[in-house]
Amino acid sequence: EQSGKNTLDLMPTIVKECGYKYSISSDSDTISKILRDLGFHELVVLVVESGIESGKLAEALTIASDEVNRLLRQGTSLAKSSRVGVFYHLVGILMLIGTPYMCQSIVIPMVEAGRLSLDGTPAFLMALMRFNNTYGFWMIPALAIVFVYFRHDIFKTVKNIPVLGLPYLWLQNRRAIQFNLALDILLSSGYPTKAVPQKMLELCPQRERCIYQNMIDAIEAGQTVSEQITKDKWPRLYSIVLSGFENNVLKGAKKIK
Repeated sequence: EQSGKNTLDLMPTIVKECGYKYSISSDSDTISKILRDLGFHELVVLVVESGIESGKLAEALTIASDEVNRLLRQGTSLAKSSRVGVFYHLVGILMLIGTPYMCQSIVIPMVEAGRLSLDGTPAFLMALMRFNNTYGFWMIPALAIVFVYFRHDIFKTVKNIPVLGLPYLWLQNRRAIQFNLALDILLSSGYPTKAVPQKMLELCPQRERCIYQNMIDAIEAGQTVSEQITKDKWPRLYSIVLSGFENNVLKGAKKIK
């Protein structure tokens, strides 16, 4: 673009340099269509469209690239912490199932030799062994099925319990990172802030659509974005930061609403 050529004229060269196989017809294809056909994220398409309209495509892409790289680094750091939490949860489940098996070779011989009486802890361990011997094989798939179908109810129940609430916290942080990515990129590309929830509604998974639809309805009713971010589906810190951004940085027509 900076060389003076039309952006669409540069697309065949760009596509070839990136290693994509795509036949471009300058008569019918648009840049947006080409990017969507190549599988680019919708946010990238929006940035390109805005940059072309404003005549500042290179600047918009540079800003968007910087934001994506920064937030991806944050997401990688968060993912590492989340994986540790998930690992500990799995270890706890495996210990719950496996401990009776490990004790079996110790407890049963001692009971048979009369060195342990079947009351208290030995009786409890023997009951666990009998349960595991009967149902242990089915416990892991059963727990997996319960988690898949009832995970939202489970998260609501355990979200305030130390350690057990880590998966819910991870979902909150992931949602905030995705929203912040869209907010930064769309604002830097010239889109009004109130367009961000609408774009997120188009991009988010089906299970999260109600979150952004409620946000859009609230904005149309005169509320601000940060007032919706205070809900329990968002990290508390992100709500505070966004509220401060609204009150102290954005003014007048630029205020998030």
